[in-house]
Amino acid sequence: MIFYKRIFYKSNPIAKLSAKMILAIKVILLSCTVASASLYADVFPMPISSNVSESADIPKLGLDMQKVEAQFGEPTQRLDSVGEPPITRWIYPTFTVFFEHDKVLHSVIHRS
Repeated sequence: MIFYKRIFYKSNPIAKLSAKMILAIKVILLSCTVASASLYADVFPMPISSNVSESADIPKLGLDMQKVEAQFGEPTQRLDSVGEPPITRWIYPTFTVFFEHDKVLHSVIHRS
């Protein structure tokens, strides 16, 4: 059988070329399949609470701790810094503020 393939390919260059083309097509199709599988994503709709608006009165990104305390008052709870860079959390009755060093990193409104 191996002897037959050698003779067939040596005597028929078109057969050898078509075998290379078939291999190239297989590689391209496999690459497209892998690429399309990685592009697939699930979408999970998240309900937006009716009491939250874009202009909600919460600390904005970049404010420092002194300004947050001056504007919103004393937090009900202050949690110690964790990690590096240090992340500190202040808990208010309606929202929580996360600080990186002394700047607001994120503010989260509590669910009702």
